[in-house]
Amino acid sequence: MINTHKIKGFTLLELILTLALTGTVTLAIFSFFLSSYQTFSMSNDQIEVQNQAQIAISKFIEPIMWATEIADINSENSNLEFIELEKLTLKTGDEYNQFVFDKAQKKLMYAVNQNQNHLSPTVYATNIISVQYKELKDKHNNIIGLGIKVVSEVKESKVEIENEIYFRNKIK
Repeated sequence: MINTHKIKGFTLLELILTLALTGTVTLAIFSFFLSSYQTFSMSNDQIEVQNQAQIAISKFIEPIMWATEIADINSENSNLEFIELEKLTLKTGDEYNQFVFDKAQKKLMYAVNQNQNHLSPTVYATNIISVQYKELKDKHNNIIGLGIKVVSEVKESKVEIENEIYFRNKIK
């Protein structure tokens, strides 16, 4: 007869308890990593949205400040304070600066050239869902600047940046 007290090993109950405990710990670790990844992804989207909106608004500042003439503004008609911008061409000295917003592609483009008819804009900001402007006027109803509003969006992250930029030169 074999003495069963000397056989070493794990019982079925011990193995089931070990597997259950290991599964619980693994699930807790996995949910922590999943939560961290989702937070990282949302933060990354928010950073991208803020970056693109800041790039978009920054590019407007210098050409508007130094503009001597608003050569062309094509925009959708609107009764709102801000008007959706499609194309804005400014003359600064002997150069033309053109901003073109492609709403379907969510891109803002920019070109600079000495000939207004030979401007070929290149993309400088993406994930832009809206670019709007308003004319800033003095008490005599003269245009003294432009207000620019840029809205950028990626997934659930959305940022709106607004800036008022005043002309340093008299506008024709």
